[in-house]
Amino acid sequence: MVHIFYILCVLNFRDGGTVVVVVSEGNYIILPCSLSSQESLVRTRFHWKKDDEREVFVYDAGLHHNNRRSGQDEHFRGRVSHFSDQLKFGNASIILRNTKVADSGGYTCDFPFHQPDRETFNVTLVVGESFISAIILRSYSNLKQYGVERLANSEGTVREQ
Repeated sequence: MVHIFYILCVLNFRDGGTVVVVVSEGNYIILPCSLSSQESLVRTRFHWKKDDEREVFVYDAGLHHNNRRSGQDEHFRGRVSHFSDQLKFGNASIILRNTKVADSGGYTCDFPFHQPDRETFNVTLVVGESFISAIILRSYSNLKQYGVERLANSEGTVREQ
């Protein structure tokens, strides 16, 4: 069975817009988040929350939920990781494994101590059964009317509208 992962860019991500990510249940997905300045995040703090309350992932100058940091919502325990080698480039994206329909919702990536301007990014995750990905593919030609500018698969290949 072929699994398809799609990212629908609804607004310009760097302008604080929302990114909509669609994935089939049971797969993994990358929730994107990067500082516009691309400055290193190795010695700073960022956090991901679901619906502004559930703690998904926190990175704090090297400490995170996968190496002794507590407080992660149990629903996400053991399923979330980050790209440690990409922190030096300002990349705070996370991988969510074994996605569940209950993972669907709004996610926020926040840099609470980033100065001079605090940056926050919003991602909407839609997790569904395999047929949802197929419906989105069939509707690809109609997505532009909803403001979707591009469609990218999990490998980063972008198909412009």
